[in-house]
Amino acid sequence: PTRELEEQLWGEGLEEVAGVDEVGRGPLAGPVLAAAVVLPRWPKGEEPEYFWGLDDSKKLSEKTREEIFEQITADPKVLWAVAGREAPEIDCSNILAACEDAMATAVALLS
Repeated sequence: PTRELEEQLWGEGLEEVAGVDEVGRGPLAGPVLAAAVVLPRWPKGEEPEYFWGLDDSKKLSEKTREEIFEQITADPKVLWAVAGREAPEIDCSNILAACEDAMATAVALLS
């Protein structure tokens, strides 16, 4: 992984940069979940080992995903939050609006 975008944003004065992603947009029924994560500004070379395993979840084995999840959520320096929207909420608006709302809620829960 690289931190080029984070480094650019830090250089522009932002203190924390959150990564946000969703799961559940593909299925026709069921909830959508979103997660937001802020990784610390580790000095180069001092990143924890799990940092080097981060990648698109579809490229990781289930075992690797679970291991990295456990390490990230156990790290007290990492901020993270999860939010979801259930099928009835999705049906009242649309999947895109529900995803965006879940992502916004996850980010808001970081503070």
